[in-house]
Amino acid sequence: MPNVYRAPEVILKSNWSYKVDIWSLAMVAWDIVSPRNLINGKNTDGIFDDRVHIAELVALLGPPPPEFREQRHLSSVFWDESGNWKDVAPIPDVTLESLTEKVEGEDKEGFLRWLRLALQWNPEDRATALELLYDEWLMKGLGD
Repeated sequence: MPNVYRAPEVILKSNWSYKVDIWSLAMVAWDIVSPRNLINGKNTDGIFDDRVHIAELVALLGPPPPEFREQRHLSSVFWDESGNWKDVAPIPDVTLESLTEKVEGEDKEGFLRWLRLALQWNPEDRATALELLYDEWLMKGLGD
């Protein structure tokens, strides 16, 4: 999968399941509606860097929950035992909400809610494909 679409568990080289596809689906959905990628991931030299990628995820999703960090041995590269960011890369001053300013459409809030169902640190917290498919945001207007 392209670097920018990788789920956190893939970046941290943990075991992963079909839930990485849920993550990737959300990333593709973002790319369809937005003029810019959700994740850039490039360091100041223009090279894709996992440290920058994780820093961007922290900015967009907030810090990962303790159980996520505890289940992934490479988490110690990014966070200390208390869950504090180790400043391996600067956390950008950006949010999902701020990035939607350039997204066109009338139901940005519904789209963001749908996106957050899929973009969860913990794979088990991500929505299933059926939950995303039958979400009210996607179903809106089909019953009329």
